[in-house]
Amino acid sequence: MNLSPLYELKDRLTHIAIAGTSLMEEDFRLARAVEGMATLAGANPVFARIKAEAEELLTAPAGQRGGKLLDVLSLVDAVVYTQGTSGGQGELQSMNAAEGSYVHASYGELQPLITALTGTGSGRMAVIQSAWNHHPAYFSDFRVLPSVVRALGDGSAELASLAETILSAQGEGVIPLLRKDLAPDGKKEMVRRVRLTVRLAGGKENEWYKAALPGSQKAVREVLIAALGSCQDNTGLLLDLCRGERGKAKRAALRSLACMDSPEARAFWEAEIQKRPSSAWELESLSSVLAGDITAQSLRALTRNILSADGYIGDLYDDLRSGMYAAYGQYSPALRDFWREMVSEMPALNKPPYEKPAYPVLTPAELLEKCMLLTVLWRPCAETFALARELHETAKKVLPEQPYWFAGAAFAADWLERPAGEVYEAYAVRFDPERNAEQSEWRLRLLPVLERVDHDDNGFRLSAFVREPLTGEDDWKRLPVPAPDPRWSCVLTRKELEKEYRTASISPYWEKLERLDWDAMMGKMIDKDSPEVCAAIGDYLFRQMWSTGSPYRYRDWLKECGWTKWDGLLPHCVQVQGDVEWYSLRSLLETFPISRTEKAKELREIDQLVKKKKIKVRYGRWHEEEVETLLVQWENEA
Repeated sequence: MNLSPLYELKDRLTHIAIAGTSLMEEDFRLARAVEGMATLAGANPVFARIKAEAEELLTAPAGQRGGKLLDVLSLVDAVVYTQGTSGGQGELQSMNAAEGSYVHASYGELQPLITALTGTGSGRMAVIQSAWNHHPAYFSDFRVLPSVVRALGDGSAELASLAETILSAQGEGVIPLLRKDLAPDGKKEMVRRVRLTVRLAGGKENEWYKAALPGSQKAVREVLIAALGSCQDNTGLLLDLCRGERGKAKRAALRSLACMDSPEARAFWEAEIQKRPSSAWELESLSSVLAGDITAQSLRALTRNILSADGYIGDLYDDLRSGMYAAYGQYSPALRDFWREMVSEMPALNKPPYEKPAYPVLTPAELLEKCMLLTVLWRPCAETFALARELHETAKKVLPEQPYWFAGAAFAADWLERPAGEVYEAYAVRFDPERNAEQSEWRLRLLPVLERVDHDDNGFRLSAFVREPLTGEDDWKRLPVPAPDPRWSCVLTRKELEKEYRTASISPYWEKLERLDWDAMMGKMIDKDSPEVCAAIGDYLFRQMWSTGSPYRYRDWLKECGWTKWDGLLPHCVQVQGDVEWYSLRSLLETFPISRTEKAKELREIDQLVKKKKIKVRYGRWHEEEVETLLVQWENEA
C-alpha cells in the first residue's frame, strides 16, 4: 500500500501548526493533500476517519481551527508511528556479550558519564565516582563499557585505577573486550588490560598469554610472563625465558617458574639458590610448595652464615633482609621445619648487624619475628596459626630467660581465631603497669598487632599491606576479627603506658625508625556499640586534646565516642597553641558538634582573647567584621 498521501498530509498539517491556522485558507497544498487521502480512505476505516476529520478542519470556523488541527495531527502522527520500518541493509546479528548489556537508561542519562570517561580536564573523576557509587549498572551498558576499557589508559592515574576497579567487578564477560586490539608496546593501558585478564581468568586464558608474548615489550611483557605462572603446562617455556630474559622480565619468569610443580622447575631453582641464596626474595607472596621449599633452603643458608660469622654481619644481614621478603605468607613442610630450627637460635641471632648504622634497624632475630607475623596476616589459615602458636610455646620452654619470642605472631593468630575474651585474658597481663620492666619485651611484640586493629561500619579487622602474587600489585588485606574485649580500653588508656610509649622509637611494622602513634591506635579501637569502651577511650582522647590543644586531630574520634563535654574546649585549645587563624577557626566551628548558641559563646571568648592580645593571630589579621557578622547570625538563629 502506497502511504505517500498520508505522509504528505502530515507534512502539510505540521507546516500549518508552525505557520498558524490563519493562513490555512490560502494553503492550496493542504486541500490537495486532503483530497489525496481518498485513495486510502476506501481501503481502511482509520484512513477514512483521517480524511473526514481533515475535511472538517478545512471548513471549521476560525475560533475552532486550533483544537481541530491538534486532533487531526495527533491522529496522523499515531498512525505514521505504527508504520515505521528499519532501512538498514544486511542480516540482523546479536550483540557481542563482551560489549556489554543494555541498561534501561536514556542516552541523555549516560552521556555525562561517557564524556567523563573519554574526555580530558578536571572534574571527570567526581562524575565517574558518583555514577559508580549510585548507578553501578550503568558501567555494564554497551554504550559505556568500551569507554571504561579505554579509560585504563587515562592520563590520570587515579581515574585509570578506578576504571580498573570497575572492570574487575564486571566478571569474566569483559575479557574479550580487554583482549581486543591489545598493543604490545608496554603502555600502561595495555599492562592494565593484561593484569585484569589475569585477575579475572587466571590460567583459563593461558593460550592467549602465550600468543601475545612474542613481540611484547617492557611492562606488558613482564605481566604476560607473570601470567604464565597460572598454568602448570608452561614449565618448558618458562625455563627458556629464565635463561633468555634479562632484568625485570627474568624476575617475572623466575617467579612464575616457582609456581610450577615439576622436577625441572625444582632443579633450576635449587641451582639458582646455590649460586645466589638471596635470589629467593623473588618469591615474595607466592604460595606454591616449591616456592616454600626454595625459600626454606635459602633462609637456612643465610641464617647459618650469620650464626657462624664473627663481629658485625653487614652484607650477610642485607642478604637475609632481602630473602625474608620471600617468606611473607609462605607455608610448606620444609619452611615449617626451618622455623622450628630457628626458635633455639633466636638469642644468638639477636645481635646488631652494623657497628654504626645510619638509622635504627632490626636485628636478624627481629626480622624473623616480623616475617612470622606477616605470614600469619598474609596467609591466615589453620597451618600458619598453629605454627605461630607452636613457635611461641616452644620459645617459652627452651628459652626461659627470653620467653617472649614470636609472641606477636601468636597474638595475631589468636585474635583471628579465638573469642575476644580469651585473647584478653591471655595477653592483657603483659600491660600491667606494676610490672613494666618485666613485661617491656612482651609489649614490644604485642603493640604492633594492636596498632593494626581498625574498624569501619562492617566491623573490626586486622590490616596488612600485601602483594598480589601474579600481578605484583600492592594492596591492603583486611582480615575480619571480633571486636576487642572492652577491658582493653581500660588497660591501654592508663597514663603509665601512654607515657612509656609516647617517646618510644617503635613502628607498628617492626621497624624502629618511626614512632608509635598511641592516640591513633586508641582511635582505631573505638567500639561504638560498647558504652564502656566509648567512655574510657573518649575520656583518654579528651585529655589528649586538652593537653595538646589539637581539636582537629581528636574531634572525629570523640564524636565517634559520643562525647558531649565540649564546653570551653576551643578557647582553651587556642590558648594552648598560643595563636589562631581565622579561616581555620571558622571551618572548625562550623563542623564542631555543638549548638549555634554554644558556637557563638566559644567564638566570643576567642574574640576577646585576640582583642586583649592574649593570643597571636596568624598571618597578622583578625577579620573582626566577619566575626561580628557570624556572631549575630548564630545568636539570632539560636
